[in-house]
Order: sequence, then C-alpha cells, then structure tokens
Amino acid sequence: MIFMTWGRENGDAENCPTNPPSCTYASMDSMIYLKTFEWADAYMGYEKPMISPVGRVWREIRNQFPSIDLYQADGSHPSLEGSYAAACTFYACIFRKSPLNITNNLSVNAATASTIRNVVNSIVYENLPQWYITLFDVNCDDFGYYFFNPND
Repeated sequence: MIFMTWGRENGDAENCPTNPPSCTYASMDSMIYLKTFEWADAYMGYEKPMISPVGRVWREIRNQFPSIDLYQADGSHPSLEGSYAAACTFYACIFRKSPLNITNNLSVNAATASTIRNVVNSIVYENLPQWYITLFDVNCDDFGYYFFNPND
C-alpha cells in the first residue's frame, strides 16, 4: 500500500527555488498525487499496489472545512485532527469498511471527527477502485504454504 501524503501547509519555501512544484500547497499536493499514481502504475507485477489517499482527504477537508486545522505549527506534520484523518483513511483502505462505523473520536471534537469520517467516506470508501483497492485483490482461496528446512 502506498501512503499518499499531503502538501505542506504553505508549500516548501526551502526547496521552491530548485523544485517549483513545491512552492505552494496546491502545486505540492498535486505533484504528490500525480507521483503516487505514477509509482503505482509503474509497478510491473500483476497487482498494482493499493493507495491510501490521505493527501486527497486532506485536500478535501482544507477546501470544504478550512476551520479544521490539520497541521502542527511547523506546517508539515499532522495535528491531532490530521492524524485522525490519516487513521480513518487507512481504516477504510485496509479493512474496506466505511469510516462512518468508527465510534472513537480519539480526543478530537465530536463534530470535527464526524466531519472527517464523512469526508473519508466520500473520498475513499465510496471510491475504493479509484485507489486500486479491491480492483487488484489477490484471491486468497488459492493461498498455500510449506515449511522450508534449510538442511533438506
């Protein structure tokens, strides 16, 4: 599973001169989105790696609910709300279950936690194939194993 992260809150000023897509949040986040799919699509195996689109969830929260602060003061690392959004995203991806089933707010304000779960539900759970989830799942019915003894 590839972890699609997010752009820095105000871009990356340090790397901006040599990497213009990092200059603003929007361009940095868009580049992360594109590169994540490039990596997944370049995989040469039968199955594409699944994508946990945390960055896409953050973008939607930033656009629709700007009062939810996803960042710590450094503008890069996640706040409690940002971590909750990431956790709900991974939950939906790994378990293929709606984050609306989550009942623990983990110290996030109840209304904010509900908003985050609703965004994750609409971006991730309702669109699992877009993130290569279920689309390329392995059929575990044929799974087998054997014990290997290096002395044999």
